[in-house]
Amino acid sequence: MPQSSFLSDVSVLVPVIREDSLFEETLASVLQHRQPGQQIVVVHNGSYDDPFELAGEVKFATARSANLVDLIRDGLAAVDAPLVHVIAPGMIATEGWLDASNDVFADPQTAAWIPDLIAADGTLTTAGWADTPRRLCQPGQRGAALQVAGFYLDGFTMRTTLLYQLFEVVAPALYDPLLVSYAFGCLLHRTGALLDQAQGCTLEQHPQASTEHRFESDSRLQRGRDLAAIQALVLNESFSVGGFTGLAASLFGGSGAIAETVGMSRYQQSLPMMRRAIDVQGFDLSQEQGVQAGFRRAA
Repeated sequence: MPQSSFLSDVSVLVPVIREDSLFEETLASVLQHRQPGQQIVVVHNGSYDDPFELAGEVKFATARSANLVDLIRDGLAAVDAPLVHVIAPGMIATEGWLDASNDVFADPQTAAWIPDLIAADGTLTTAGWADTPRRLCQPGQRGAALQVAGFYLDGFTMRTTLLYQLFEVVAPALYDPLLVSYAFGCLLHRTGALLDQAQGCTLEQHPQASTEHRFESDSRLQRGRDLAAIQALVLNESFSVGGFTGLAASLFGGSGAIAETVGMSRYQQSLPMMRRAIDVQGFDLSQEQGVQAGFRRAA
């Protein structure tokens, strides 16, 4: 089957977060399934010494820290292609995992692509997140009625200039990957940009991988407060706990759910911080500032 030349327009960005062993397995899977001419960028905080002498095959970049947000933010400067695919350690690329890029991004309204994810237990799910009536930014479920509303930072594809613009309006002071993921999703939703969930394009989660970098808030209470503040600021939607019935329903949401729901009801405590961290008015796709040529708002 002939390979699509469109794939050369996708750079793959691999951040080195913590465990070198997981990073190396992720990078090996990318190199195994890369297409001719495809740029691979490895970004680290200066601690990775390239033991396999891959400098001829990949481009190395240095970030200010080993935090996932900083790694992606700083690694973008080394990306040459109009599209960038981020794949974090613990995620394994599969054959043809970027083949859908051609069709997905042929639509100029599409901002990002969210792959399917085979979880460590073998469950087919999605690398995206969705909101529920009681909790925000929850891992999406494949085939669920609830529409996936955004992507986590450990596996997604986006127009490079659009990702630049998102980082321009979200300050470095906001460095929790979960909060940044949610802020990006809300900003895109606010402008009417489209997120595509391309079926058949799959990442696998390594059995030893942890997704705790998705949930770095200090506590479930803090997580709920911060996420609800982002929702209120960007989307102008205020959360209501729904009284005793709402709190009771949260008891069935697993560990920490009720604390998170209580935190969401106190979102105003985090609003000042989010106002300083997110320049909502600065992200305006109607003027196509810094956006891939041809990109426009969804109707």
